[in-house]
Amino acid sequence: MEKDLRSAFNTRQYLLRSDYEIFFYSDRTISGILDHAHDFYEFYLLLSGDVSMAVDETEYRIAPGSLILIRPGQKHRLINHDLEVPYARYVFWISADCYSGLCGEYPDLGFAMSWAKTTGCCVFPLTLAQFGDVRAAVTALIRETRTEHFGKKTGEAIQMRRLLLSVSRAVYEQSVAGRDIAAEENLVDKAISYVEENLDRDLSGDEIAASLFVSKFHLAHLFREQTGMSLHQYVIARRLETAADALLSGSVRTAFEESGFRDYSAFYKAFTRKYGMSPRMYRQRMLNSREPEKD
Repeated sequence: MEKDLRSAFNTRQYLLRSDYEIFFYSDRTISGILDHAHDFYEFYLLLSGDVSMAVDETEYRIAPGSLILIRPGQKHRLINHDLEVPYARYVFWISADCYSGLCGEYPDLGFAMSWAKTTGCCVFPLTLAQFGDVRAAVTALIRETRTEHFGKKTGEAIQMRRLLLSVSRAVYEQSVAGRDIAAEENLVDKAISYVEENLDRDLSGDEIAASLFVSKFHLAHLFREQTGMSLHQYVIARRLETAADALLSGSVRTAFEESGFRDYSAFYKAFTRKYGMSPRMYRQRMLNSREPEKD
């Protein structure tokens, strides 16, 4: 019975063991948990409850059956919207040293947290099959932890690896195996179009992502993956190309203004770095090269 696995809730936010701790909480009295961060990894699986989780200032409404991944140093807090609904969840803490050691031994175990760090995505609504696999791994580890029998340490080590693998498989299946490549390419194309249409304005990753209704971290990951450069690098490159074109028919001041740079010193340095000469020298050289040769 799952009731046998329950832990008494406590507000402690530090590990008592050097490797990991795992809990099964179910209650109706937790209205919320204040902002906090810790130096270990946290895996959180919601079974029931009407709750939200704020992670790094972004608030997510969490559906039962969702997995939440919290990395060391990430600020997060819980908001319980309805105390009448039982708030049940599994919480797995693992120290950075233990986690790094396991991932060094079996790199696949680290995929989930690595993906979360790369994309900025920390909430994963699981399918029924994925939820079942993760839940079974969690309960197996809890039982192994609380049972005194032959091979206990070996059993814990096996079940801990099983849990990390089930989590990474679930995240992989959702985030990589099920990716819509055409949609991702279309998203990057839309980002490029937005940059082209607004090149003369201030542009930030936040603004571009907001215009496309996606996470800036997700967009940044896809953009680099498909173009080989960051979104910021692309914007700067296009500004410089625009400035170089403008220099062929206008002044340095005009090129600076049309390219969207807001600081002349930054424009001058970036232009000189890319073309190996100042904007004025570039303009003069281009104009000289276009003059017809005299007989």
